[in-house]
Amino acid sequence: MGQRWDDPQVDTLRGAAFPNMKELRIQHEGRPYRILFAFDPRRSAYLILGGDKTGDAHWYEWAIPRANAIYQMHLNEIGVE
Repeated sequence: MGQRWDDPQVDTLRGAAFPNMKELRIQHEGRPYRILFAFDPRRSAYLILGGDKTGDAHWYEWAIPRANAIYQMHLNEIGVE
């Protein structure tokens, strides 16, 4: 039968500057971990940042702007404007 997933484990990251930025949701030992990632124009998965958001109601408020900046630096490095 396998594990049942109530919520999507991967979803588009709302509020991100890039429409291809995604969020991987992981529950481990009751703790909510998030990994922000995107598939770049080369179709390579680029893991941007992640963390445990336990007790941090404002996790997305600081994580999304930081992820936007990191991903923009990556695009600049691979020569995508």
